[in-house]
Amino acid sequence: MLNKGEKIVILESINGWLKVVHKGQVGYIQNKEGFVKFIENEKNEQTAYKNDDSSLQTLVKAADTVNEHLEKSESKVITLTKKEKTIINGLNEIDLVLNTVRKEVIDLQSELSMVNDKINKIKIRSGQLKKEIDTHKGYVDRRLVALYKLNRLGGMPHILSSAESMYEFVKRKTIFERILASDGSILIAYGQDIACQKELLKKQKQQKAEKLKLDTVLHNQTRIFSREKAKRSKLLVYIQSQKRLELAVMESLKQAANALDLKIESYSKESDLTARDGKTPSSPFVNLKGLLKMPAKGKIISYFGPYRNPKYNVINFRNGIDIQTDRGEPIHALFSGKVLYSEWFKGYGNMIIIDHGNHYYTVYSNIEEVFITTGAYVETGEVIATVGDSGSLIGPKLYFEIRHHGEPLDPLLWIKKG
Repeated sequence: MLNKGEKIVILESINGWLKVVHKGQVGYIQNKEGFVKFIENEKNEQTAYKNDDSSLQTLVKAADTVNEHLEKSESKVITLTKKEKTIINGLNEIDLVLNTVRKEVIDLQSELSMVNDKINKIKIRSGQLKKEIDTHKGYVDRRLVALYKLNRLGGMPHILSSAESMYEFVKRKTIFERILASDGSILIAYGQDIACQKELLKKQKQQKAEKLKLDTVLHNQTRIFSREKAKRSKLLVYIQSQKRLELAVMESLKQAANALDLKIESYSKESDLTARDGKTPSSPFVNLKGLLKMPAKGKIISYFGPYRNPKYNVINFRNGIDIQTDRGEPIHALFSGKVLYSEWFKGYGNMIIIDHGNHYYTVYSNIEEVFITTGAYVETGEVIATVGDSGSLIGPKLYFEIRHHGEPLDPLLWIKKG
């Protein structure tokens, strides 16, 4: 620290900094207007160093040592920066893996549920067939006994020949034909039921094999999910214990915010929703200021605007709000519009951007499950996703923004109080 009025000797000017000598020490000060007054050819200072070449040489050596230390420090900073970026990118990669595995697990669970439904339907149908087969078998058994007894009595020819008249003969013949036709139908149905049951049992075996395969894949994916989640938690704890990493994460989030700015700016340069698609919202978005509902139930934990990080005394600006809530809590579209973006965005996790017309946009991120795709139209209040922790460093939450012509607006001025 230098006091006002103290004299220094300038050794060199480097990229907006001055290398100086003061009381036998070499150091650096910023070369800003008003910081330093330059005095050329001042006798006392010049004489002091002309008469003491050894002191000057010592200072030059000291300066070289300082330079060497600076170069080493700069190299170390570059190395640390690369390491920090690797760690932060690693966090993003873990989030991506978790997101992919989560989707696969959901798909597998859905597929498994369908297979279970098929197995249950086969089981029910097989049970019905068994009852029908048992009924037919009982009838067939009785008919076989009856036919055996009939054969003992001389068979059908004997019964027909014992008729007392032609009328009685024709009548008996007709009855026997009907009985035989009925027996034939029942025997055919009996055979078909048995064949159908065999086919069902074959399908059931296939479905059970498919279920076993899906169970195995689901188990493996669940294990990967648990492993990656534990890895993420461990990495988060490590990041939060290292000041330089936390600051690097903050810087990474700033870069992500800048990337989002550019993304929305690119949308705002296009024509608005009405001109693009010929669809007009029921009412202009601007008319609903202060009347809109919260996109998700929960507690607002981070507010729009400038804020100071108390831990490191760093001032940042937040473009939206954070709503802390339970994982899986439904997220509702604030207003009707067209989905411009519905996928992963580095630093934000799963993200949705909706165009509400007249260059008004809403942004939803840190999403777990996404229910809509880019290009879809949504209605006011429609469930578009669920809350998760993708891209979040503090657990399940919803990050929410409102933009106009790319400029962030305070969401709390648009959401109905209470």
